[in-house]
Order: sequence, then structure tokens, then C-alpha cells
Amino acid sequence: MRQIPATVVSNEQKDGRYQLVVYIEPARFRGPFLKLRFRDNVPVKGTYEDGRLELTYARRLEFEAGDTFPVWVD
Repeated sequence: MRQIPATVVSNEQKDGRYQLVVYIEPARFRGPFLKLRFRDNVPVKGTYEDGRLELTYARRLEFEAGDTFPVWVD
């Protein structure tokens, strides 16, 4: 596995869940969402398209806009 540089865009609460939006430079990753790995930060649901990674969690993660987000690829 290799780590991909990713940056948090926003971390908001919506409908009792927490939505984390992360930006991955498209040149660094062009694969499907299922190839991404999150280790301790496994989301309940997620999507990835054109550099925009949207993750939904049942709990709030302590990331703020501008923070580096740990994500790996197989």
C-alpha cells in the first residue's frame, strides 16, 4: 500500500451523521473508491469522483479544513 496526499475540504454534521469532504489530486489517484483504504478512519459510506472524496461517519473525526487526511491505495 502507498499513502496518497489528501487534504480536508470540510467536516460538517448533516442529518445526524458527519460528512467529511477530502480532495485528492486526480493525477495522484484515478482508481475506484473500493481501492482506497482508511485504516482507523473507515467510513460508513463514501464516494470518489474527479478528486472529490466524500466520506460519511457515525462519529465526528477531529479533522478541520486544510488538514492532511490519511488515505492509502492498494
